[in-house]
Amino acid sequence: MRAELEPVAFAILRRPPDPPELTDEEGDRLQEEHLAFLQSLRDGGILAASGPFSDQWDESWRGLCLLRVPVDEARRLLADDPLVAQGRVVADVLTWNARKGDIAWLSRRRYVRLSASATPKPCGCRTVGADLRQTGTSFVVRLTPWARGGGALPTLDARFCERGTTITDQVRLPHEVFVFVRRADEFLVLHRSPKQGAYWHCVAGALEAGETCAEAAARELREETGLEAELVDLGRRYEYELEEWEPRYTRGADRITVECFLAEAPAGWEPRLDWEHDDYRWCETEEATELLFWPEPREVLEELARR
Repeated sequence: MRAELEPVAFAILRRPPDPPELTDEEGDRLQEEHLAFLQSLRDGGILAASGPFSDQWDESWRGLCLLRVPVDEARRLLADDPLVAQGRVVADVLTWNARKGDIAWLSRRRYVRLSASATPKPCGCRTVGADLRQTGTSFVVRLTPWARGGGALPTLDARFCERGTTITDQVRLPHEVFVFVRRADEFLVLHRSPKQGAYWHCVAGALEAGETCAEAAARELREETGLEAELVDLGRRYEYELEEWEPRYTRGADRITVECFLAEAPAGWEPRLDWEHDDYRWCETEEATELLFWPEPREVLEELARR
């Protein structure tokens, strides 16, 4: 039986034949910026692994990166690496087709936890900024990692906790919702902005304090698309499991449960995107399945299409 494969963005960083000359001071500063850039991708859940080579047969090969985003997005993001932008290295990005399930981090997501404190402020996170806005009894927090040239890299997003909180560490929310939007025979697929990971997804998000799954799904649908519609509970949930090394929401909470819903959009309706998204497409099932980045929503969509 032929193994099912899934794509991974694989980047080799290599020294070009004639890189620009730099002073020792300029080289040290550029290397520090390069490392800060990679850390920002790592903090944003984009970079899965990176590091320099040794014992390579070609001394121009400097290092390797594995990224959790589609290859086109990986190329665009790595173009902003200070070493790449200055011509000191070239990022050769290609697709590595790994056996499905071998690369466990492909289906992982990252969030932040908020814990009790008198004053909302960032603390203990490798970021240069944090935006807080109140939503009911909770705060929406966007952590903006290292930014260059005025453009922030992918952020972390959290929508859970009581008032008066401090960011302390990164953990997973235990409950999320996912909403498919259908218009006639097509499904809405949203492209998340660079700050949100730059991949194709649907309406989705975490429960806020005191919400039911249906209430969270309606809120996310309204916030992300502007659509007010009756939701159908698909009676379908999926889970993804945290690895031992990943941070937890509470002691023993090592699985995230996602409840799935369907919303029917009227003929001619178009979404009004929020800051989390920068593009959208109406797709038939096959195209939508190909676009969706995470494996679990693809499986649910295929099941939905067969109903």
